[in-house]
Amino acid sequence: MSRWRLLPTAVGDAARNMAVDEYMAAYAQEKKSPVIRFYRWQPAALSIGYFQKHAAEVNETACAHRGIHWIRRPTGGRAVLHQHEITYCVAMPLQYEGLPSSVTESYRWLSQGLVNGLRRLGLPAQMWTAQGSGERGVTAACFDSPSRYELLVEGRKVVGSAQVRRGDVLLQHGSVLLDFDLELLLEVMAWESPRAHQAARRLLTAKAGSIKTTLGFVPPDDDVVQCLLEGFASEHRISWNPQALDEHEERRVEHMAATIYRTDSWNRKH
Repeated sequence: MSRWRLLPTAVGDAARNMAVDEYMAAYAQEKKSPVIRFYRWQPAALSIGYFQKHAAEVNETACAHRGIHWIRRPTGGRAVLHQHEITYCVAMPLQYEGLPSSVTESYRWLSQGLVNGLRRLGLPAQMWTAQGSGERGVTAACFDSPSRYELLVEGRKVVGSAQVRRGDVLLQHGSVLLDFDLELLLEVMAWESPRAHQAARRLLTAKAGSIKTTLGFVPPDDDVVQCLLEGFASEHRISWNPQALDEHEERRVEHMAATIYRTDSWNRKH
């Protein structure tokens, strides 16, 4: 049985959240050991993928009016509104025993733990295998369609994930939707035309789901996190080593937040 470091469930603003995730990758690199955490965003935020163009995806006026932060992630993928959700983050060495070497298959490996956890909540979760026909997402919003091995409940996407690899470490984080505010997402993203806006509305209405959509209520955060931890532990034979960031680690996180994720040079870089 492998032992992973477990950071406490926390609430942070966009820059701190991305800085902690960034530090987790550094920790996994230095210690040659996995680390996992779950967290919320306060205030709510719109994150865009590393390769997206902020001017094309972010309605900065609407974000400011609504008190929504926006930030560029270190991972790829499309835009996500972090509001009614729990975000997970895993950082681990690529040489970890049992972890597939390919990006796609490592998604599958991690999704197995998420599927197990969501089922413990009473959700009939399944992985999207990209088999068969169906309308694929064409917008800049993450939840208009699943990528391979992302999670569906009753045909709707409830978890969206993104991964980056640096050296011999992978960092993957993703949003587990507790609820979904379609109108706010459409408002804070930028759309090139009314037609694109309507296409996004149609796709997101059909494809995006949430835990509330299926269960009819939003479980307490602690229950969601506990089920996801149990799912990972059961699927991959993991035990947890709960350990908060120490003072030295906190300084590293704050430095990353100040010098990277709170800067225009990062968030507007493309």
